[in-house]
Amino acid sequence: MITAIEIENFRSIRALRVEGLLDYESVLGLNSSGKSNVLRALNLFFNDRIDDDAGALVMARDFSDYAPKGRKRMISVGVELSLRGAMTFRGQKEFLQTNELVDTIAIRRTWSLSQTANDLVSRFSFGPELSLTRDASPDEEANLQTVVRSIIFRYIPNHARPADLIADVVRPLRSELVSRLQSSQAYRSSSIESVMEALLDRGLNMFRPVSDAVGNGVPGVSLAPDLPGDFADLAFDLALRATSRAGIARPPDSEGSGAQSFMLLHALDLADGVARQRNFGWVQAAVWAIEEPESFLHAGLRTQFSSDLYRYATESDRRQVFVTTHSDDFVRVGSSAWIAEQTAEGTTLERMAPRDAIIASHKRAIASYAHPLFENIESPIVIPEGKFDVIYLTEALRAAGIRPRWKLVDADQTLGDGTGGDALRNYLRWNANAIASRPDRAPVVVLRDWEDAERLGDLAKVLKVHPYSRALACDVQLANPDLGDTFRGIERYLPTSLIREIVGEHALGTEPAASGGKLSVSKSVLSARKQALAEAVEAGADVGEYMLSLAVWLNEEIEGILQAVPTEAFL
Repeated sequence: MITAIEIENFRSIRALRVEGLLDYESVLGLNSSGKSNVLRALNLFFNDRIDDDAGALVMARDFSDYAPKGRKRMISVGVELSLRGAMTFRGQKEFLQTNELVDTIAIRRTWSLSQTANDLVSRFSFGPELSLTRDASPDEEANLQTVVRSIIFRYIPNHARPADLIADVVRPLRSELVSRLQSSQAYRSSSIESVMEALLDRGLNMFRPVSDAVGNGVPGVSLAPDLPGDFADLAFDLALRATSRAGIARPPDSEGSGAQSFMLLHALDLADGVARQRNFGWVQAAVWAIEEPESFLHAGLRTQFSSDLYRYATESDRRQVFVTTHSDDFVRVGSSAWIAEQTAEGTTLERMAPRDAIIASHKRAIASYAHPLFENIESPIVIPEGKFDVIYLTEALRAAGIRPRWKLVDADQTLGDGTGGDALRNYLRWNANAIASRPDRAPVVVLRDWEDAERLGDLAKVLKVHPYSRALACDVQLANPDLGDTFRGIERYLPTSLIREIVGEHALGTEPAASGGKLSVSKSVLSARKQALAEAVEAGADVGEYMLSLAVWLNEEIEGILQAVPTEAFL
């Protein structure tokens, strides 16, 4: 929804522009680097508030110390909103068409002091992009305010008490629950007992997705609406109760702070959906701005929280998430990340790939070091020979419709450059303690090429520090029967048509009839064409039946390993 942001003269920010924004954006930075000021500026834009502590904008406090001296005090926040996809901005079709706003609408809000009364004056400007805005007339300003109000901006500061936020989120759901009750047959029958039963039934149904999601991260805890027990209590304020394994109900604030935060995450998702329904299309989407959600979360809950947060951001075209963090978990789930830094010119943001952002955060002591072998700590990891194996197996898993309970890991990308291929054995030997420290349910499985089947002993010795970690070699019986044993590596499982197309007929030979007459290739030619073969598959070429069979075989092997792990390791 928000594709670009410009902020000027706000707190630690002198002038900042970020663009190309995605559904999920994480910002890493040291304390006082200014990362939270980006979220506060957006809160000011959408809600006319900086935060619950600071309240409304105060020029004497919020005007940036980095702003040029001797100029008029002015603070501005601008956003570019996509007009593609599900967003229609109800009632604004004529306004958008009149102003030839097709792909994007840019809205800038500016605050300054009046020359006479020294009062704060707010103005709107707009255009197709932030570099091409003009001042809005009073009528146009009303249109722009409607566009802004169609997006719910939820700012979750790191010092807020989650139980209080849960109460604030849930309270507006009361009217929706009453509406559902009034549509029930029990209500229309005027039977008081039936009405109370219907109220409970609809309340449980409304909150069931939230309860299920919370239970995934906080085992033994479920959520349900805390509803009145008789008709005299129907003038109720809707609240939530958590239920333990023993069936004991209690308010959310009796749970730990981490569990409360996890409950809040899933309650927010429910509240967004209800808000869109109750506002009949006027409210169309939500933006979540969450500060340091890792606070109070143990490692497993951090992993679950970051995964669920990313899923909420990317599965809906009506939600966008901005998160500030000191934790790698909230960075690695995204497609990119931003590093915030305080410079002599104010706060700056630099976009990086997740891996580079994590490395940079460790160097700058933003996040504490986490061993690469502790990534994906909740599930098995499979480390094949190299990046091409990851590409082929990923596409084969997708084509076969397999939903693996394990993660494919590119050694060079995840463990560090130079750790793939034959170098992996030494890396694992030097990091045996990290392997041994992984949970029983999360073994390390090394997948070697088919020609290494007789040479797995050294790897097996290294991996024996973990009771369920294993070394495997690709099953040669599943390889393409048209390709001879000169096709070293996973390429032997590719379809013949792709090999002929990419390697080229002129570069292929044929084995003697006595050896089966299979296709052959020189080591140098195959090595030179590996990149092109992988790129063809990434571009949509079919990986073929033999690669699919290999993916199915690998999944079955991992499932067999997990079957040997005691049940208690998963509970």
